[in-house]
Amino acid sequence: MAAASDTAVLDALVEIQRAQDPTLAFRYACRVGMCGSCAMVVNGRERRACRTRLESRGPGPVSVRPLYHFPLLGDLVVDMTLFAARLQDVGAALTPGENAEPYARVSGLSAERNVRLGEHDGRSQRAISRSGRAEPGADARAGPP
Repeated sequence: MAAASDTAVLDALVEIQRAQDPTLAFRYACRVGMCGSCAMVVNGRERRACRTRLESRGPGPVSVRPLYHFPLLGDLVVDMTLFAARLQDVGAALTPGENAEPYARVSGLSAERNVRLGEHDGRSQRAISRSGRAEPGADARAGPP
């Protein structure tokens, strides 16, 4: 595919899915490098597909594969349930500094903070299903959770 200098791997995957293979399954949500849902192996290194520019990978084809060490659900989609559970077990969270602006603070009692990791509230995750439709809150699992 032809790519501009600012084309991200994620943009290329979306274009491939739309134009060539509507069954291609992969995840993405924020598209700005914050959430990590689009993580995959690009040319042998773990990367966020939304932040990795095709141009930065050098000339020639770019290879993509699912993340290592995670059970495969389909194409580039891996099951991160155990990983999310471990994050929750250790209380992993970003904590703003003492002098952070009010908009940067999220209460520990808020719905945004208390959504169980690995579950989706319809706003936090977008998946490309095997059918090629992007549905908020959907994931690309091949069966019930």
